[in-house]
Amino acid sequence: MKLIWLDEHKIPINEVYRRYGTSPAMGLSEERASVLLERDGPNDLTPVRRTSEIVRLAKNMFGGFAMLLWAGACLCFFAHFLEL
Repeated sequence: MKLIWLDEHKIPINEVYRRYGTSPAMGLSEERASVLLERDGPNDLTPVRRTSEIVRLAKNMFGGFAMLLWAGACLCFFAHFLEL
């Protein structure tokens, strides 16, 4: 894991503007914005990987405590059919 040291919250705002080549009135220039876009990529969040509904259903039906419930249900059915 790469450690990033940030101190923007401690320095004066004019120093932040100078460091990043921006201003509150103009923002980034087109040239600077294109350089940052090329270097860092778009400012997007990575989408969350979704598991399929079938896999989620299978995990709920057959995982953990559910297996004890299935075993208990099978034993109840078995006991019921023994009585007949």
